Amino acid sequence: LPLHNLFYDGRYEGDTPTELLDFLLKSYPQSASVSTVPNNHIFNESALPLHMACRRGESLDIIKMLGNAYPEAFNSIDNDGMYPLHHYCLSGKVDLPTMVYIVEKFPVALERHNHFGFLPASYAIRASLEIVRFMIERAPATAQDTDLFHSAAKDSSDDVLRYLLQHFPEGAKSRQMSGETILHSCVKCNHRHKRERLLFLMDLYPEAIKMKDEKGNLPLHVAAKYSYSQTNSIQLLLSRFPFGTKVQNSEGRLPLHLVLDLSYSLHEPEKILLDIEKQLLSANPGGVKQLDNSGRLPLHFACKNIKSVENVQYLVQLYPSSIHVVSPKHGLPIHEASKSRDDNTSILVYLYGLSNETVCTYVAGTGTPLHCASREGGDEVFQLLLTMVLRGKEVEQGLFLHALFRDHDLQDKNVVAKRILGDFHAHILQRDSRGAAPLHAAVASDVGRETIERLIELDGEAGTLSFPSESRSSSSDSLSSCDNLVFSSSSLSLQSAPERQLKCAAYSLRPQAG
Repeated sequence: LPLHNLFYDGRYEGDTPTELLDFLLKSYPQSASVSTVPNNHIFNESALPLHMACRRGESLDIIKMLGNAYPEAFNSIDNDGMYPLHHYCLSGKVDLPTMVYIVEKFPVALERHNHFGFLPASYAIRASLEIVRFMIERAPATAQDTDLFHSAAKDSSDDVLRYLLQHFPEGAKSRQMSGETILHSCVKCNHRHKRERLLFLMDLYPEAIKMKDEKGNLPLHVAAKYSYSQTNSIQLLLSRFPFGTKVQNSEGRLPLHLVLDLSYSLHEPEKILLDIEKQLLSANPGGVKQLDNSGRLPLHFACKNIKSVENVQYLVQLYPSSIHVVSPKHGLPIHEASKSRDDNTSILVYLYGLSNETVCTYVAGTGTPLHCASREGGDEVFQLLLTMVLRGKEVEQGLFLHALFRDHDLQDKNVVAKRILGDFHAHILQRDSRGAAPLHAAVASDVGRETIERLIELDGEAGTLSFPSESRSSSSDSLSSCDNLVFSSSSLSLQSAPERQLKCAAYSLRPQAG
């Protein structure tokens, strides 16, 4: 309805004009009780105009006009179990007179959780102390709510947090369903006075620093996991509980593992990460050798996630043989480095220089580093590994497909071929010095039917090329002359080629010396 449209986010920079609202209500008085709203990313289909106005933080005059038009709206919930009071507390534009008015209309809403388990007070925690004090005094039972203290630890001002914990000190011991203490919650925040806040909480309840959540994480693990802007937090937590660097969580990971696992975090400046590494290893030098439940060292995480080779060098210097430690699921550290999508090749070059045989190490279920790069690595990482694994004149000439299919050591060439055929089309049409196409080499190799069909699809001309006489047993034959290899000019697909006929074609295409 037009009344719903009136409260769309951004419709008006300031408050909605009261004269316009008055006109709409007089034109269609029942519209205040209609819950159908247009498709909106904030409100679901059961939101009333009052819900929408409260979420926008509209003025007291607007709230009163809607409330007078449909008083029952104050005790109505939307599909998320949200009362207008929940929405108003979420608006970020809370003032005391409007808060008092909404509460007076339906005081019970103060003690009602929405479907996400939150009270209105948990959403109002960013408001002024005056607002929070009013809500707690009107409904003291809300101070027993666990989420209130955790929300305060993350988002409230210092005076609100101190007010709550001074009047309700047991809140310092509250734990969420996940097992997190308010110290865990505080570590996640980016409050400008975070250090002072952590000190306040640790002094109030010293045991919290030793408590784990349901995943086995100490507050130190959380600080390491979300390592951005956490340097001071880690220093502070280490000073109070250095033994925390030796504690493994339920995945077997130390805080050191989590610092180096940037899948949890924003990309951190490498120097800061190196400083954190040194702090954690200073407290627990043996951490550099600690395997997690998947068999990975901190070095595995660093090789996959960190851009700077200095971070990796530091770990290797402390534990030189770590480059040969194989995780059953993830392989060597060089396997992890091969999965980098950042096209940062410096770590690969460094590890290859330390032990070039590692680049050919095959791990069941993972393959070689080249296979890892084929599936997950960036283009530059993939191409570098091709040159490391496939050597000879063909590689030097950029004939990677020819070299791949003629390599006798590499297993499961199909994975590598799929990456080349998908992302490096220029290689498909290349011919070697004898005029052979990649398709000739593929048929003579152990690659699968799918790879050959894909080659035919992308390079149909290759099926009609005669193979050079010096490498064939019969110079008059061509690939297309094999009776069981049928090429269609329209589909360019391999229509019928049993395994035994493919082998016959392979033998006929091999060099005579072979």
